[in-house]
Amino acid sequence: MNADAPDFAGAGNGHLPADSPLTVRCLRHLATSALDTGDLIASIRTSEHLLAAYGDQYVTRPAFLEADRMHGLESDLARLFALLTSLPRRLFDGDLGALGRAVGMTPYQVNAVERTAGDSPLPLGRADLYTAADGFRLLEFNIVSAVGGLEIAELNRMLLRHPALAQFVAEAGLHYVDTMASIAEVIKAECARGATGSTPSTPVVVITDTPGNFVPFEKRFQ
Repeated sequence: MNADAPDFAGAGNGHLPADSPLTVRCLRHLATSALDTGDLIASIRTSEHLLAAYGDQYVTRPAFLEADRMHGLESDLARLFALLTSLPRRLFDGDLGALGRAVGMTPYQVNAVERTAGDSPLPLGRADLYTAADGFRLLEFNIVSAVGGLEIAELNRMLLRHPALAQFVAEAGLHYVDTMASIAEVIKAECARGATGSTPSTPVVVITDTPGNFVPFEKRFQ
């Protein structure tokens, strides 16, 4: 979650989201509310989606990110995405196949990329970040189907059913992005872009995996 309230911004680049001033303020609010953490877990257990994804494995505190840091990350990551996706044009005169061969792709992989490439790459990926003394650092940028984070919005919805947490979020002016809805919009937009003729294409999602992975992830796939 992030805050748009001015007094929560500019918390300093070195703070972890789990230890930010906003998070500390939330923990104090919950402590004075005599919150039973079991009640929070109970609300989470009502979601089959979250049970399939996490079971009972959760961190022991909320994590918040101030609005100025969130906006800075959005800007930086958008520029990085644009830079990465410009590499075929910058280095290989727009030849995706040449780039694929340069990084060691097999002919089959190169062919798959060339057959499915659109005019511009989809804005869909996962940035793996960690914090240093002076701010966030990027470990890697995953632009694949397994982007993760689909359950975060569901987790927020379930937790906000508790009145004590809902009160703090409302008073602090916090909000979150529904990542599942955002990804769905990207998929629908891509299907519409690839449609031929006058009839819009119906989005179809195919879930595939190796037999060994399917068993532990079967409930999440469903």
